[in-house]
Order: sequence, then structure tokens, then C-alpha cells
Amino acid sequence: MTIYLILAPITFLLTYIGAKFGIRTLPMEVPCKTNRVPREIPPAHWLRQSPVQMFMAGFLPFTAIYIDSR
Repeated sequence: MTIYLILAPITFLLTYIGAKFGIRTLPMEVPCKTNRVPREIPPAHWLRQSPVQMFMAGFLPFTAIYIDSR
């Protein structure tokens, strides 16, 4: 609990000071121009679709635990 009481004011002050300095800076100039013509986004590969990602997110950790526990 005491560490939060120490870190909270420090975090607040650093955030406030950084915002004050950041708002006064000049806008960032990028070294190159961006293209305003929209690009076509290709369709996602079947491995990048949500059902496959959800299956792998659940399957891989449990198989690793199973193999490790044997």
C-alpha cells in the first residue's frame, strides 16, 4: 500500500509536467509524404480468421501443459 502512496504522486506529476511540455512543442514534420490514394487490403488467409485463432489460443497452451505434465 505504501508503494502506491509513493508512486501515485510521482506518476501524476510526471504526467502533468510531460503534458505541459508536450503541448508547447511544434507539430512533428514527417520526412516523407503519404499517399492519399487508398490501397486495397487483400483478404485474410484462412489461418488469420477468428475461429481458427480462437481454437489455437485455447489448444496450444493446454497441449503444452499436458505434454509438460507427463
